[in-house]
Amino acid sequence: MIQGEIYSPLFLSVNMKAFIPFILIVWSFNLYAQDTLKIAFGSCNHQNDPQFFFDSISLKKPDYWFWLGDNIYADTKDMSKMKKDYDKVSNSVSYQTFTSKIIIDGTWDDHDYGENDGGIEYPKKQESKALFADFIKPDSASGFYDHPGVYHSRNILFGEFKIKTIFLDTRSFRSPLRDGKNSGMRYLPSDSGSMLNEAQWIWLEKELKDTTVDFFIIASSIQVISAEHGYEKWENFPHERSRLLKLLSGKDAIILSGDRHIAEMSMLPYGEKQLFDITSSGLTHTWNKFSYEPNSNRVGRQFVAKNFGMLILTRENNGISVKIELWDWEHSRLLETVTVFYPQ
Repeated sequence: MIQGEIYSPLFLSVNMKAFIPFILIVWSFNLYAQDTLKIAFGSCNHQNDPQFFFDSISLKKPDYWFWLGDNIYADTKDMSKMKKDYDKVSNSVSYQTFTSKIIIDGTWDDHDYGENDGGIEYPKKQESKALFADFIKPDSASGFYDHPGVYHSRNILFGEFKIKTIFLDTRSFRSPLRDGKNSGMRYLPSDSGSMLNEAQWIWLEKELKDTTVDFFIIASSIQVISAEHGYEKWENFPHERSRLLKLLSGKDAIILSGDRHIAEMSMLPYGEKQLFDITSSGLTHTWNKFSYEPNSNRVGRQFVAKNFGMLILTRENNGISVKIELWDWEHSRLLETVTVFYPQ
């Protein structure tokens, strides 16, 4: 259940009908208690822009940093060019200082995969994976090297609790998208095709059946819950989205996504639980101006700002309190925050 505050410094959306019955307002005097775990995350980082945002994220003292994709903008089949793009980030003083203090993990999206909106048709996926591995340096126990694609998992022991982060690969096996230009949308939902290949689905189901896990974090490069805009999203393959949501049903889980160059929180009620999808996108760039985008599952506002996200996990009351934050790093401004208690 929601055990903390739902707070937006500027505006709270009226689109809260499914959400209001679960709200319980409480006072919290110590948001950063001793027994805390801090996970920062973000996406959409152009390597040619200054990497100073890492200095702002460092002030939050995260234990982990999760890349959610578009970690560089390579868009190339030239692997020497892609390596130089990664090197621009890796060699920046801000990133080197940042990564010397915390653990890095993540997944990719289209621009670091190698092709804008690219999927299974991209021919350099193996070579690109090797450069991605050099950049992320996945743990050998994560399963990253056991199969094609970059999907893998990481277990985090947090006191008596076990947290599993699952990093999905929504690029290597994704079917071609259905063109929607004649409808006014870039892409339309397709009743055929795949987001993940069958091997990844089998792996995912096995990971989610791990009964020793208390809390799951699902890292998807594209949005899962938001379904109404015309760009890349899981809803472009509705049957695949339904399959994912069915696997997550009954789980204490949260989704992290990127790609959209905005920040927002989405929530989907299922049974007595609520599934959140936290979108943090636009580390170095965002939209030129605000444009409203429909999302009937949005909690609070849609933000156009250079941003990153935080999960602050606190052990309390035989469970885990998860404080979700979205930050405008340019102005040190808290955009939105929600606190959820697990198990729900």
